[in-house]
Amino acid sequence: METVADAPAVNEPLSLASNADDLLENQIVLLIENDEDVLFGTTKRLEQWGADVLACRSIDEALTCVEDMGMAPDIILADYTLDNDETGVDGIAKVRKLTGAHVPAILITADRSPRVRAAGLTYDISVIYKPVKLNRLRPLMAWKIGQQGGADGQGDTKVAGDSVAGAYSVWSE
Repeated sequence: METVADAPAVNEPLSLASNADDLLENQIVLLIENDEDVLFGTTKRLEQWGADVLACRSIDEALTCVEDMGMAPDIILADYTLDNDETGVDGIAKVRKLTGAHVPAILITADRSPRVRAAGLTYDISVIYKPVKLNRLRPLMAWKIGQQGGADGQGDTKVAGDSVAGAYSVWSE
């Protein structure tokens, strides 16, 4: 029997793969990841894709980086499980509050619980499961950044299968 995690998402942005290079070039990616090795590896990969990366090990560090930069990042990638009982959802919410901008965000997690999926829906955050396939992450990032620049300036960060109530997609790997 096929589960939600096994079902292919409708309207996946894989068709943007050819445009992903252009859309990630010089984009500011705020990366919140408490595992130093994962932070290093992910930062290097994002830089290879042309992104400018603010690599942060904690929410406090991320808020300091954003404050110092004086503007919102183009997208946030956050690990779900951070230190001190904090989550990537907490970090995304705090960055959005600090900047006053609804920054597109992707939550990266191994936690497949309903609570994580509900948080994605509630806070308009896409969810992608570990282990992350780069050929899925890159077009998702490009699509979300591209949607932020919508014609009305507000952008629509919703992803495949989203309802009007909020954005939520599960990218099963």
